[in-house]
Amino acid sequence: MNSEINNKNNEEIELIDIWRFLQRQFIFMVVIASSLIAITLVFGVTRPTVWQSHVSLIVGEKYLFQQQFQQQLQIESFEEIKYKYSKHADIWQIKNTRIIEISSIAGSREKSLENINATVNEILKSHKQLAEDKRAELAGILHSFGVDKSPSIDAIRLIDGASSATKTRQLGEVSIVEKPYGGMLQKTVGLGIILSIFIALVLALARDFVARKSLAR
Repeated sequence: MNSEINNKNNEEIELIDIWRFLQRQFIFMVVIASSLIAITLVFGVTRPTVWQSHVSLIVGEKYLFQQQFQQQLQIESFEEIKYKYSKHADIWQIKNTRIIEISSIAGSREKSLENINATVNEILKSHKQLAEDKRAELAGILHSFGVDKSPSIDAIRLIDGASSATKTRQLGEVSIVEKPYGGMLQKTVGLGIILSIFIALVLALARDFVARKSLAR
């Protein structure tokens, strides 16, 4: 019973101490937090406008006869694509699909579109060449079996099917969005407010600690 009373008293004392601390340092905390939030707002609204272009591609398949082997492998892995073609744009993959998203943020509309188009064209050109190489590889296999000495309709269809099976294509048109304040105003202000309150609280605690130490002397 006594321990419960003591705990309750301790809690009341702690709450009183916190309340007194807030009374002593409230104005200081408001001034510091307001100043920091104002700086954050100025920083956020002075960010330049940027343009973000975006497009999706579906990556072609690498191997032939996939229905027989139950394989659906990309002509290039996502890691290869990201490593080879991320010079002008950001590339990421939609999980468990062959779809990749390509995005470019630039200071002008023209530059953003230029980056996207350059990246897409590079991927499509490279994958087209890989498809042609696969077609040539299949033709060589057929030649080794003597198929091309008297090409049949089935053989021609097999080669054409192999070519189309590895095709990478663009899904829809390129979209472009104008983003004022660098597209980061909400995040910048939100994070700034949280940090401003935290910094104001820390400085208030330090100021209060120093003041109480001075009075104790």
